[in-house]
Amino acid sequence: TVLPPGQTTGSDRFMISIGPDPYRALEAYADAMALTGEARTGEVVNGWCNWFYTLNRFGEDEILQNAAFAASHLGPYGLEYIQIDEGFQAWHGDWHGNSDFPHGLKWLATRIRQMGLKPGIWISPFVVSDTTVVFRDHPEWFLKNAEGGLLRVGPWPDENTGWFRDEAPKRYGLDITHPGAEKWFTDLIDTIVNNWGFEMIKVDFVAWSVFSAHHFYDRSATPAQVYSRALRIIRETAGNSCHLLDCGPGNITIGSINSMRIEYDQNYGYADQVWKQYFLGPSSSAGAAGKRYFYHNRAWTNDADHVCIDLLPGIQAQAAATIISLSGGNMMSGDRLTYLDDTKLEILKKVFPSSGISARPIDLFDTDPQLSFAAGVRNDFDGWTVAGFFNPGPDEPVRREFALERLWLDPDKKYLVYDFWNERFMGEITDSISVVIQPGSVLLLSIHEKKGIPQFISTTRHTMQGMFELEDVRFDPANNALSGISTGPAGSSHDVIVYLPGDYSWSPETAILYEDHLHYSIKMVDPRVIRVRLQFDDTE
Repeated sequence: TVLPPGQTTGSDRFMISIGPDPYRALEAYADAMALTGEARTGEVVNGWCNWFYTLNRFGEDEILQNAAFAASHLGPYGLEYIQIDEGFQAWHGDWHGNSDFPHGLKWLATRIRQMGLKPGIWISPFVVSDTTVVFRDHPEWFLKNAEGGLLRVGPWPDENTGWFRDEAPKRYGLDITHPGAEKWFTDLIDTIVNNWGFEMIKVDFVAWSVFSAHHFYDRSATPAQVYSRALRIIRETAGNSCHLLDCGPGNITIGSINSMRIEYDQNYGYADQVWKQYFLGPSSSAGAAGKRYFYHNRAWTNDADHVCIDLLPGIQAQAAATIISLSGGNMMSGDRLTYLDDTKLEILKKVFPSSGISARPIDLFDTDPQLSFAAGVRNDFDGWTVAGFFNPGPDEPVRREFALERLWLDPDKKYLVYDFWNERFMGEITDSISVVIQPGSVLLLSIHEKKGIPQFISTTRHTMQGMFELEDVRFDPANNALSGISTGPAGSSHDVIVYLPGDYSWSPETAILYEDHLHYSIKMVDPRVIRVRLQFDDTE
């Protein structure tokens, strides 16, 4: 649009961000959003949700069986939340449990807490079925069409479809600008959080309810203003300790929400759909994690989707878990946990808890979806890069090569590279990195600056390879001793991988391939690499 001379126009606030590179410009934009919106950041949900394998057909027993499994098998690895998704309600607008929840939702939330977990729940609070008491008693609380009649809402393509004509029950949009509707809405949130005891709320079905409005009871209000007001009501009623996950437009709810769903749900229970959800298309998890990485820990916590790996082959399961891990946001398992085999369960353990670090897409402007990521990890004793390279294609290996500057590394330094999923040392690199990714897989690497002394370069506990499980790792040159602390859940084991430069060597105390001690064993697995296997029989 060209504005003619002498004319003016208005807009919302906009920003011109000038930076040394596009990444920092995008990050500066999100920083400005956070500042003006008083963003809430730093809270990540590590949990489980039933939606992708049950859809809306499940009961309280399904939730409790998986909650019990989660508490015992994944709780020690950082899982905290059990989030109940759509299907528990009698109707949209009647949020008490249906006949598959005979004990009620307060009882269920209490049972979840008794397992040492936090209960969460899905709601679509702006959608009400015509079978509910609130709809029958208060038609004046609902959105109207241009002619003044009640406005039906739903996700159908248009009104000239059988979906629209035949829907039963029919659904309508709550208009919270009406004082009575606002009170009902506020009371609903108060019941869910302060009476039933849920500690997380996922808000959904926004685009085709609030944002389908022709007008509101308050004729001066816009859909954005109404939705922003609704999330403020939820926050004020639920309090600061309740985690709010928004499935609407987060740019207008910043400051009220904790986390934001950043991709488009398209996984509905089949293996090919699961793979499509993660890697095929701009709206996939990979595409969302790539294009929206800069919002994370600035405007909100990103939610790039659940980890659903039950139906995937092993290497694809590794890739799916890795892309969610590298997103750094909410970490939600979406499988029937009681059906996962041991291999899939071990993959799942390696991504709990979320690191909170959003990897930057190396190929942000090269491809869509983005398929190469790098995250900088720092703790009290060291810093390193974790890089993930994905090949979603089913047939051919893919080779990629990047200058080290594109991974935010110094091209003049030497780095040591370790392959996490294949547990192999890949040698030294300088100036650039070249990788080959097999079909339908991920290459997940740790990249450490070569220090010229014995140093740890990976672990097998977590995809971030040392962020959670290592403490106070240091080398004492006077005694030629590398020391540190590693922690793990009782009954678990993991490896710590140590690199020895050319001036150092290791020999076992006895002439055997393994040197065994009470809670650990040591083995040389490469001319320059030692594997220390730790067994956590006690708490540490």
